[in-house]
Amino acid sequence: MRLTTFSVAATLLLAAGLVTFWPGRNAAPGLAVAVAQVAVVPEKPAGGDVASQEPKLQELLNKRIDLEVVEVPLKDVITYLQHETGIQFVLSLKNLEEASVSPDTPITRSLRRVRVSTLLDVVLKDLELTYVERDELLQITTPEDAETTMEVRVYDCRDLLTMPTPDGGKISLPAAGGSATTKAPGKEMPGTAAVDPFGATQREPQAPVKSGGGNFGAPRKTEHQAKAEQLMEIVSHNVDPNTWNEVGGPGSIGEYNGLIVITQTGHTHRKVERLFDMLREAAGLEVPKSGKVVR
Repeated sequence: MRLTTFSVAATLLLAAGLVTFWPGRNAAPGLAVAVAQVAVVPEKPAGGDVASQEPKLQELLNKRIDLEVVEVPLKDVITYLQHETGIQFVLSLKNLEEASVSPDTPITRSLRRVRVSTLLDVVLKDLELTYVERDELLQITTPEDAETTMEVRVYDCRDLLTMPTPDGGKISLPAAGGSATTKAPGKEMPGTAAVDPFGATQREPQAPVKSGGGNFGAPRKTEHQAKAEQLMEIVSHNVDPNTWNEVGGPGSIGEYNGLIVITQTGHTHRKVERLFDMLREAAGLEVPKSGKVVR
């Protein structure tokens, strides 16, 4: 039998039709096309949405960068820092104008591998300016304006307050007058208070001293309370000591279950955070990037 061109074409068309409608995986070509058009939805990161994975402002301020500028206007330096760090900056033009500081003031600096926070302190100090943190952005302004903005922050200091005393050593203080002496554990003299270096006081049991109606005095502080009070004293006595309410300043500090609550200016908060980091470094504790501070 001879095959013509027409018969070959007809045979091929018939075979194609059989393949298309033959029952099997692709029995319904419309369904296959529909499936192929379904958009692929990317999976969410394991730790939450993308926004939660972005670095926080404090992490960006701890980033180390270089700065090499010669007679570059202040506004251009700020633009460069914003590009290099991802931090949003805002120049408070009104306050700068009142302080007679122009955004075009030339800056000349050569700094290598310094934290962004330190770099800002160095550059702005020469102009008698500072910066405040507001809603994940930095506002360049005057110290007078910054002092009018008080911020409440909570510092997680439970690791510092539960830090064990080195070698179990204690400091014995005479009950009344005299000088402090260091004694081995369990060797305290009667009538003395055994105090660990972080302020936990443990007085040796003594016969109660009756007074009038039998009131033996106020309850003793717990070890946690004593440590918390001393930690707060370390902060208020070493970080801008003239700005706390105990000496007539606007700042305040308190403690709740190992959380230190501080109301202060942003400039003072930065010093407080650095002090806590230094204490952790000295004690061999892990220094968090930003997880120990809640703004």
